[in-house]
Amino acid sequence: MRANWWGVGIFFIVLASFVSPAQSQPAGYTAAPEPHGWMGVRSLDGDDDGGTLLHLPPRCEGVGGAGPTVEAGTARAVREFASVPAAVTGWDRRVYLVFAAWADRLEVFSIRVSPARASGAWLTDPATGASAEPALVLDGAAFVEAAAYAEGLLILGRAEAESSDGLGGWRLWRLDRQGWEFLALPEGVAGSEAVRLVRGSREPTVVVATETGSTRWTYAAHMGEEQQDPAGKAWKSESLRGSLPAQTSGVLSVFVSGGDVCIAIMTEHDEGDGGGTLEVRALGPGLVGRVAVMDCAESPIAVVPL
Repeated sequence: MRANWWGVGIFFIVLASFVSPAQSQPAGYTAAPEPHGWMGVRSLDGDDDGGTLLHLPPRCEGVGGAGPTVEAGTARAVREFASVPAAVTGWDRRVYLVFAAWADRLEVFSIRVSPARASGAWLTDPATGASAEPALVLDGAAFVEAAAYAEGLLILGRAEAESSDGLGGWRLWRLDRQGWEFLALPEGVAGSEAVRLVRGSREPTVVVATETGSTRWTYAAHMGEEQQDPAGKAWKSESLRGSLPAQTSGVLSVFVSGGDVCIAIMTEHDEGDGGGTLEVRALGPGLVGRVAVMDCAESPIAVVPL
C-alpha cells in the first residue's frame, strides 16, 4: 500500500487547542498525547467504493512529542481500503478504524506509527494492512460514534425503546487490553435526548444535554474500589454552562481543550450551495461562548481536533 503526501487539496478542518498545555491542570494531570490527526475519506485513487486513511502528523516544533514534524496542512495517505471506515479515531500514535459491515456488528482494526528519524518520516506498524482488534456485537443498538482514549477505544450506540432487552437508550462500550466491556451509563443519561463522546479525554467521557446547559460525565476508574459498582458510582459529573444542542446532527466534533469541552457545529447556507458556517463553541466549565467561526464554501470532510 502506498504512502503519499498530500497538501490541502481536499477540504478538511484542523482545530488546534485554544489554551497552552503549560497552563495549570487538575491534580493527577498527565502530559497530553502527541498531536496526530486521522481521517477516513473516499478513495483518492478514484475508486467510488474505496476509502483512504489520511495521517496528519504533528505540524510544527514545540507541539509535544519527539517525532518528526510537518508543515501545517500536510496530510499523508497511509492506507487504501475497499470501503470508507464508519469511524476513524486516534490517541497519541495509535489510530482505530471502525467498519460497520453488518447492522449489529463492528469490525475494528488499529495501526501504530513511529518515527523513522533518518528520513524524517513516520512508519506504520504493521507495515501493511492493520492489526485486527476484537469485534463488537451491538446487541440491538445502532452505532453512533467512536472515540479513542488513553487506554483504548470507546463506542457509543443507541437502541430503540422497544429493543429486545427492554433497556433502550444510549449504550457505551470500551475496548482495552482485556477486550470489550459494557459501561453502564449513570442513571438518567441512557434516556437523554442528546449524548456525545468527548474526544481528547484521557478517560471515558460523555457530554449530555440538560435543561439548563449540559453535563460532562467522566468514568473515574482511578476512584476507590468501593465507589465502582453497577449503579454508576464510577462516574463523576461536572455541570457546564454552555449547551449541547438537543439535535446534534450538525455537531461535527465534541472535544476537550485545556480542560474545557468544545463543540464544532456546521450550519448549512440557506442557498443550499453545499457550504455553510462552521462555528466552534466552548461549553465550559471555564471558557464559555463562541471561540471561532469561518465560512465554508463546501462541507468539511472531517473536523479533527489536535
